[in-house]
Amino acid sequence: MAAGPRARVDEASAGFVLSMEGVAEELQPILEILPLQLLAYEVAIARGQNPDHPRAPAKVTETH
Repeated sequence: MAAGPRARVDEASAGFVLSMEGVAEELQPILEILPLQLLAYEVAIARGQNPDHPRAPAKVTETH
């Protein structure tokens, strides 16, 4: 998966390409996160882990 300006996207050799033409500059970082989330998901699956159930979730509570 690739995301970015049209010139960079055309150079990419990815299975899925997300062009950011016409997307407001303030929203572009949100779209750029998507490939990294997909990568993290695929790495977790490849390692035999369940991405929906992390092995050591921490609950933090704070009292004043």
